[in-house]
Amino acid sequence: MISLIAEYQFEDALYILPGLFGTLSLIVVNMIPLSFVNQPHLYTDNTCCGSLMIKTCLLIGFMISFGTIIGACYILFNDYILDQEEQNKWPGYGIFLHNLFIFIAAVLLRCRKSYDNF
Repeated sequence: MISLIAEYQFEDALYILPGLFGTLSLIVVNMIPLSFVNQPHLYTDNTCCGSLMIKTCLLIGFMISFGTIIGACYILFNDYILDQEEQNKWPGYGIFLHNLFIFIAAVLLRCRKSYDNF
């Protein structure tokens, strides 16, 4: 993404927002241990954040992640693919691939964590 910004002068600075929110969702999704997600009770008396709060936070993280992919698709198609005057379409592909790889990294990190680490 840094090379895209350095090489191509974006008309709109909002093109970096999907990448920023994708990174935020990667952090939110992966900061929650799996042992907290798999608790059998939704509410616990001993902690301030029960299992319901943790699952809600995980849901919000994945919603942000899917939203960044949708936003990157919108940027790719609306500003680069459908624009007949735009000759160089690589920045649109770069923005989309950047967000897709962040999403894949978040899912892989979430799935590959083991219970032994916690």
